[in-house]
Amino acid sequence: MQRRIQRAKRSVQPRIPTTIDEAEELIMEHPEYKDAFEGGVFYQGRVQTADGGDAFVFISPKLLPEIAQTIELQADGTFKSLPLFFKQLFTLHVSRFGQVYPFAFVLMNKKTRQLYDAVLDKILTVYDDLYPDVYLNVERLMSDFENAIQSSCEQAFVGCTCIGCWFHYGQAIWRRVQKYGLTGAYRSIPTVCRIVKEMIALALLPADAILAGFQDIKNTHREDLRRESVEIQAAIKRLMDYYYGYWIDTITPEGFSVFQMPNRTNNLVEAWHRWFNKRCGGSHLNFWDFIHALKESENAKMRDYQADEIKGADYIKPKTPFQRRRDSQIAENERLYLASDRKAEDIRNFLVRARYFTEPDLSAPVQDGVALHQEGHQDQPEGAVEPVVQPRRRYLAGTARPATSLDNGVADEPVNPADPVENADPNVSADVAVPATPTEQDGPLDVTGADVLEETANQPAPTGRGHRRRRPPASLSPGGDFILPPSRRPRLDPNTAAIRQAAPSGTVRGRRGRGRETRSQPNVRGRTAPVAALLCSVCKVNPKNTVFYPCGFFLCNNCSSNIRDGDGICPHCNEHAEESVTVIM
Repeated sequence: MQRRIQRAKRSVQPRIPTTIDEAEELIMEHPEYKDAFEGGVFYQGRVQTADGGDAFVFISPKLLPEIAQTIELQADGTFKSLPLFFKQLFTLHVSRFGQVYPFAFVLMNKKTRQLYDAVLDKILTVYDDLYPDVYLNVERLMSDFENAIQSSCEQAFVGCTCIGCWFHYGQAIWRRVQKYGLTGAYRSIPTVCRIVKEMIALALLPADAILAGFQDIKNTHREDLRRESVEIQAAIKRLMDYYYGYWIDTITPEGFSVFQMPNRTNNLVEAWHRWFNKRCGGSHLNFWDFIHALKESENAKMRDYQADEIKGADYIKPKTPFQRRRDSQIAENERLYLASDRKAEDIRNFLVRARYFTEPDLSAPVQDGVALHQEGHQDQPEGAVEPVVQPRRRYLAGTARPATSLDNGVADEPVNPADPVENADPNVSADVAVPATPTEQDGPLDVTGADVLEETANQPAPTGRGHRRRRPPASLSPGGDFILPPSRRPRLDPNTAAIRQAAPSGTVRGRRGRGRETRSQPNVRGRTAPVAALLCSVCKVNPKNTVFYPCGFFLCNNCSSNIRDGDGICPHCNEHAEESVTVIM
């Protein structure tokens, strides 16, 4: 059936292009892929650069004039669901009503400064041709710390200041913590935990106070670090050198300070990318399916903007309780700092208060002690020596597969990650805590024993019959998901007695053809299998005990907390969950 559907769909589509030139020729011949659903030109043309850069520019005809109504834009890129010969989908978003609305979609085969310049020049040229008498007043642009994006945007939008995302800033520091082998120390040593949290909280200070705050962190925790091991002291020293060499010296505090910023992150843009990739099915679509999905997404966000615009210019979409609580804490911390004398002790008090609502994303994936880059950064893990095997790319039926190269002959372009070469502070005391017996470290400290694991992995595999499969402990559930509490003989009511797991029985064939009876599972007292209908439909492990209002979605308390701490979007209705109620079963 799926093959029939794919063949029927392919019969009404143009042929799948195999090169960028062929794609441009075919899209010009078929206006149904060139125009937007609500009318107007969606595909605005192709831009090229001398170094081989190519980009297809798509602009929303209804959302383009709205950039004159805002003072802040947000930008980011994603690489999932792309057609064959492109590297990323770069999007520009209007920030209004507490939300973001994409107005420009650019398919790019490179991530160079020259191509970003050409793309932004094309977008502004289209705007000037359509609205020559309406001037832009863009004051801020929020993005990640990719140097090419920020430099091009500052040149294209005169008077615009590019601010780096606070979330990406915190994750870059956390990746260094993982690289230097401090993950375990962060969880077990309070001094290390305080240092990392205060370094992330430095971005909440004004730009002119960040250097003083960094020096205060070194001075405050120096004596406590002397009590730790030599390895911990050396790793913290490297973390401090990295911070000064990159964030203070290269990015500069003006580039990552989010003091009194209404939007401190571009997480709303990341959420839109996740939403779009989910609509694409998580696979690399062919060119025409991707353009159709892009048009559908543009139409959906355009309708959302029109609906929010009807509510008034002062309308702000409500935030989740967690977001409101953290915003109020940050605002109160800023108010107390502005009301103080802004001396060293005031900076210390600011950082101490900020520790309680500053936490890195501990769920970031780690491979061999190194955290993987977030979406929009390098595909390789930071500091990896050997290339990492990437998961196999998925393609829908009818999508062209690459023969030898995924880039169709286009060389990879280096991306500037938010993790540069380390430089020491020449003007500030170099030692955080001088170790008793200094040691030279050639590579990243690894206190998790990755070298031992690697050496063991390189040994030849043992020969022979191998180990027998272990039975799970009796205290585990049948699926191994959670530990069942021990109890005495169960006192089950008729409703609960029906869910007891039945022990397998019967006769199976032995090795030599002789029949033997299987050993029945021991009837463990008081242990029952959970009812599938009562398990959380998100994690499939914990029991349901929380209800989202107003849609009535039933899930567990753990998943409810993760959703409310994140974007607050209900996975059932894709709307913001206003309240959650705990149900006692």
